Amino acid sequence: MSLSRVRGVSFGKRFGAVLHGYLVRHLSREQPAALVYAVLVSVAGVATVTALAWLLIASGFPSRDMLSLLFVLPVLLSAVLFGLPIALFTVLLSLLAYNLAILPPLWNVAALYPQNVAKGFVLGIVAVIASGLSTQISALASAALRRESVLSGVYALSQEVLGISNLKEMRSSTERKVGALLGAKTSILLCSDIPALDEAAGLCLSQDRPITGPNPGAPAEQVLNIPLKSRNAPIGVLQVPAEVSARFSWKFIATLAAQTASALDKAMLSEAAEGQRRENERQAFLAALLSSVSHDFKTPLVTVVGALSGLKDAPIVRDDPHWGQVVAAGLSEALKLDRFIGNLVEISRLESGLESIKREPVSLRDILGSSFKTLHPLIVRQRFAIEDEAGFPLLNVNQPLMELVFLNLLENAIKYGPADGTIKIIAKRDPEGVTIDIDDDGSGIPPEEREAVFAKFYRSGHGDRKAAGTGLGLYICRSIVTVHGGTIAAVDPADGVGACVRITLPNSGILPVMIEREPEEA
Repeated sequence: MSLSRVRGVSFGKRFGAVLHGYLVRHLSREQPAALVYAVLVSVAGVATVTALAWLLIASGFPSRDMLSLLFVLPVLLSAVLFGLPIALFTVLLSLLAYNLAILPPLWNVAALYPQNVAKGFVLGIVAVIASGLSTQISALASAALRRESVLSGVYALSQEVLGISNLKEMRSSTERKVGALLGAKTSILLCSDIPALDEAAGLCLSQDRPITGPNPGAPAEQVLNIPLKSRNAPIGVLQVPAEVSARFSWKFIATLAAQTASALDKAMLSEAAEGQRRENERQAFLAALLSSVSHDFKTPLVTVVGALSGLKDAPIVRDDPHWGQVVAAGLSEALKLDRFIGNLVEISRLESGLESIKREPVSLRDILGSSFKTLHPLIVRQRFAIEDEAGFPLLNVNQPLMELVFLNLLENAIKYGPADGTIKIIAKRDPEGVTIDIDDDGSGIPPEEREAVFAKFYRSGHGDRKAAGTGLGLYICRSIVTVHGGTIAAVDPADGVGACVRITLPNSGILPVMIEREPEEA
């Protein structure tokens, strides 16, 4: 045997051993049925090309060496369809078929010359390049499919939640759709729903980053907590099984989370807008009702009060204690109703757009005196103390409106204070204007309700257990004081007992004329 043939046989054996090891390492990872199918296709391709070469030789094809190009076809086919391992296996089959069935002497393995090995090397390079290109194309196709999956998933989610404005329905629909897209059970925890024991969800919300933690319902399972944010504030947390992150790209999961947050934010805004619309309609209805009731009741009530006032001084009533008590009680209730109607009238005036008021100089004690006179039937054993600084200025206010303010404040102090308590009116001058405190020694106003009590129709559960009310008095007080450019608020009492409501009026609400201090009234 020649030296070249010996070298060719030796190289072929080494190449076959390397290829065998490579095939064993890689092909063993495939499913047996797929491997058998790939091998059969490779064998069929090489057999077909060999048969075609025989036909060409029988037809008088001049060069058998040129027929080696035909064996590129099964190599390319295997590289594109099955990857590099099967392509290299096809290269080996092609070399054997070409040398055994095409080159003379036929069926002689010794025909493995170095030049034929070179042809096999070229076929191997073709297999590597073709499989590499096929892999890149497959990767690009997979990436395109993933992008299509992301886009179709987001589009499907947006279509699913389109037209839903209810937060509860939006939450349920989003959970169902996201779970279908990810193929796993998902949960949405709103900020108000996150339990104190779900530490991972709390950290996810506070640190604004995904956090993996135990499932509160099944501690053995791990869930991925993804923060949901709107443009203004956090909304909640999207919980998905931790294994989802291994099956889907983070970009896809983050896109679904962003779409979920957007859908929930839209539902929240829709609910808020709908709630505001209903509230506006309610306020408009109540304003119309107040205006109608107040004006329709005012005239007959004036007649009732006048009749009872005249009847009180009639000889038959004055001389009979029983009828005197009945008339006094009726007059007291009529005056109380008259004050309620007066409040309704003032609400109608204030809410109709009272931009300017007629002001006049008036003493604080004159306003209080008028209020005491009106409230006299309600006073039992309460004591009143007016503490105003020496030289306290005149007020530059609308007297009827300001009398209504003190009438409501003093009436509340009488109703919610003890029957034998003390009500103080403390007036002070400061560089910004004046402050006037109405201080009683009743049960007080809880700190959490000190702002709410000034809302229209608000009735505190704390105080209303003791005395009935309409929830309009303090609302009217704030409206009137605001028109005068001042403020009114519930503050801590100086002695720490009872309730204290403070009125502040700016310098525009007083006159620089000082009046002589009068003795305190008891």
